[in-house]
Amino acid sequence: MTIAVAVKKNYTITLATDSLFSLNGCSLVSADNFKGSKIIKSNDAMISIAGMDMFYDITLKYLCECPEEDVCLETEEDIYGFFLGLYRFAFEHCFLDRFADDDEANASFLIANEHGIFYVASDLSVSKFDQYWAIGSGAEYALGSLANNYGRGATGQSLAQMAVQTAISFDLHCGGEIITEVLVKEK
Repeated sequence: MTIAVAVKKNYTITLATDSLFSLNGCSLVSADNFKGSKIIKSNDAMISIAGMDMFYDITLKYLCECPEEDVCLETEEDIYGFFLGLYRFAFEHCFLDRFADDDEANASFLIANEHGIFYVASDLSVSKFDQYWAIGSGAEYALGSLANNYGRGATGQSLAQMAVQTAISFDLHCGGEIITEVLVKEK
């Protein structure tokens, strides 16, 4: 369970998440005991994952195995190709086939970079958003916050943080501190 929010406003792209982790049904909110991040950085992109925890590890491993020049996340076509490779890798090397019939063995991804905000659904369909998007169990709350506040003059970073805080306030599967990463686009 998670909330991840991407906001593109002016010349910044922000990705913000909660810090609540759930391992074997136990929620871990103490930053003193467990430090984890829900944001993966690759080249000039930030990636967040909602769904089965092992996809975080699989994605990290796949990024380590791929030559940096092969990781292109600029267009919907590039991203679809990347995720075809990721899933192929997961099935061939990470035992993902054991979970093929498990409805919970899926994930969705949020990618934010200077080229836009991209949502990759569990069926690998890719959608591009120009202003904002959210994934995870608290996504509906976060999207409501973003829809209500985007045009009101706040920065992308403060909008993303407000949206994550809204999800934390209303979804019991979101919690902990807000983790934020910001990219600044060239003008």
